[in-house]
Amino acid sequence: MMKTAGLSRLLISSLISAGATLSPAWAQTPEYESHPREYVRVAIYNELHSGEDGEHFMWKDTDSKPKGATTKLMVETQQGVISRVITINGHPLTPQERAQDDGRVNRLLSDPNALHKKQQEQKEDEVHEQKLLSAIPDAFLFHFVGVDDGKSGKQAHYTFQPDPNFTPPNHEARVFEGMKGDLYIDIGAKRIAKIDASLFQPVDFGWGILGRLDRGGRFLIEQSCIGGSRWETTHSILHFTGKALMFKSINIQEDETLFDFQRVDNHLTLTQGIDAMKKADDIIAQNGGGNGQK
Repeated sequence: MMKTAGLSRLLISSLISAGATLSPAWAQTPEYESHPREYVRVAIYNELHSGEDGEHFMWKDTDSKPKGATTKLMVETQQGVISRVITINGHPLTPQERAQDDGRVNRLLSDPNALHKKQQEQKEDEVHEQKLLSAIPDAFLFHFVGVDDGKSGKQAHYTFQPDPNFTPPNHEARVFEGMKGDLYIDIGAKRIAKIDASLFQPVDFGWGILGRLDRGGRFLIEQSCIGGSRWETTHSILHFTGKALMFKSINIQEDETLFDFQRVDNHLTLTQGIDAMKKADDIIAQNGGGNGQK
């Protein structure tokens, strides 16, 4: 009797020990692996509700197109983001080009309509981006691939393809019907680190009347933490061809890199922002151009 009781206790103890050893493998599967769509939904929520942390930045932006590359200084002000061209195809601006670009920037100070138009364009771009982002969790089926090493830490890697049950809520989201690719989420921050997608079939906008994007187009966005809790796009590629309004050709070939982010005063006015860019441009010129990317 005592021997049987001892064996029972030993068996129970063994089962408890085995359970303690095995439970992490089945009961504690990471959310990013067990529920891909919900994990993506959390990351998208964070993108849409990150808000401003009060910190403003200045940075360089190189936009490469078939006709050439333009590098600008960009700075955040209380009135919005403004820019100043510093090189064209790697070369400083000529006096004539400098005067023309300074005229464009200074017009924001002298012409309230020009400033309002720029602010409106930035707001419309933001709304457009939010519409696309908010549709992503429902637009695709996600398959967990594994955990990769990213620039700022571990990333959950997914492949995605269109969900046949998805009904696009707007024209912007219709592009997702023909898109598939790879998605990477920074596990520590739960933020989108990279989206690399392509069109595997043509996509019509407005039932083929307003426009059509050809098969083979590519869309890439990479994000990084630039300081504190602030994440920004650091690299994007847009390669699309097609037709707009049935007749006008669409040919978007852009490769944009944002780099050299630096903190600036959080309360810069438009005038102070322009002065800050001019001073930074002078330093760049003194250092021999400084068009390299970090």
